[in-house]
Amino acid sequence: MIRRIQMIPTLGLVLAFLLQGLASLGTVSGLVLSPTGSPIGNVRVSVVPVDGATATSNRSTFTDSSGRYQISGIPPGRYYVTAGPSSDPSFLPGTSTRNNAEVVIVTTGSVKANADFKNYTGRTAFSIKGRVIPPPPVGTTLALSYGAQLLRETVDSNGSFEFSEVPAGTRELGITLPSGRASSLGNIRLEDDISLVVLGGCFRMEDGSA
Repeated sequence: MIRRIQMIPTLGLVLAFLLQGLASLGTVSGLVLSPTGSPIGNVRVSVVPVDGATATSNRSTFTDSSGRYQISGIPPGRYYVTAGPSSDPSFLPGTSTRNNAEVVIVTTGSVKANADFKNYTGRTAFSIKGRVIPPPPVGTTLALSYGAQLLRETVDSNGSFEFSEVPAGTRELGITLPSGRASSLGNIRLEDDISLVVLGGCFRMEDGSA
């Protein structure tokens, strides 16, 4: 009984500490819009420390179908807000360089709303290329599905394949043998051009990541 009584204030202190930590973090939110004012979904938006801190200090999310995004849990500091692929980002409010970018200052418990990209012209479609090891039988195809859309590409004799101009978002990759046997290889979160190796019924990125 005594031990239980002692644990109650301890748990309360832990909860209070966690809540205090959350309250010290900030939030940035806004919209990503095309030059005509249309919302753009599945665009990667990130906050990047101005001081060049490591990538672990970055926070990222994706816009929804209304073009909205919200990034929470940001430590106090000075940040750039970027939209689009990490290889070629746009900086808030819509410039291609850091020199002209707006710096967003996050303070304890702050909420920065209306951090909008109102003229986003960055890429919204990307390529997926790679190879199947070992090369499969002639006539093998790979398929990318998303919603009601289905893209198919035939694997060449060397095992190579490429999908071009695939809209950003989560896509399911599958393989179909000439016999008609089909299987899913898993989902891909497409936010930039990527290279894959398909091996043993699954795939990995060319850099070795899963």
